[in-house]
Amino acid sequence: FVNAAVLLVLWKRKVVKGRITAAAVSAAYDPAADPDTVTDKVDRRVRVMTVPSPQEAVTLAAFIAPMMLAIGARSYMGIAMAAAVASLGTVSLAAHQVVECLYWLFSPFGDAVSLSVQAFLPTLLKRSAVVSKRLQGLALRGAAALSVFAGASGAALLVGAPGLFTTSATVSAVLGQVAPLLGVSLVGYVITGALEGALLARRQLRLLAASHVFNTAVLAFGVRRVLAGGGGLRQLWSAMAMLNFARIAEFAWALRRAERQSDEAAAAEAEAIEAKRRTDEQQQHLVFAP
Repeated sequence: FVNAAVLLVLWKRKVVKGRITAAAVSAAYDPAADPDTVTDKVDRRVRVMTVPSPQEAVTLAAFIAPMMLAIGARSYMGIAMAAAVASLGTVSLAAHQVVECLYWLFSPFGDAVSLSVQAFLPTLLKRSAVVSKRLQGLALRGAAALSVFAGASGAALLVGAPGLFTTSATVSAVLGQVAPLLGVSLVGYVITGALEGALLARRQLRLLAASHVFNTAVLAFGVRRVLAGGGGLRQLWSAMAMLNFARIAEFAWALRRAERQSDEAAAAEAEAIEAKRRTDEQQQHLVFAP
């Protein structure tokens, strides 16, 4: 909600009206400059923040609302896990804190791939479907390599250097049991980052929001079942690992669906252009017919 409020109060620097050029901005803010020589009109008033217009608010809400839902669902996922672990005792809670910190320490590998895809893919989608698919493939291959590194590093730290995080032998033993599950969870998270970035670049916002809400509900149900069955921290992180790999399947299906829809739309547009060209040719033949 805080993020949404900040986004709705748009950060606007009203410096230039029209085309922005370095010469125009420099001349406008140079007291010695001749106003008659400034070809681009520049507004000297600079507003740090302005309230969005109704139209801008609607446009932003279309993007913010699904993302708020997705972020809220993911936040609740972490809260549900922490609350469940707290009921298992101090040893499990201490181990969970270490595992979770390492999880979020290495998760930026997936976030970096996601942000890179979001930055470059939209422009390529407008230019060439072939090039955009190449970028997606490159991102997925990079994410796969990074996922192995992140997963192996996280698991190795828990197994090889538990003393970095605790002096308790009991907690160290629990960390060793959960280490493989942390590695698997990180592999799933990083690969999911590339797929999620591609979906965000294609503006599949509602689908992503629905997926996050559904996954959170499934995890909450799974956590309840684990606790009811007498499971421990290992079973909880098993659920997290399975959920991350389920997200890979979900996002891969959603991306394939979005690509198919995009290809169908492009084919329909090309067919319409070809039909119009044929119609124009026929009309020209009718006009110039003897």
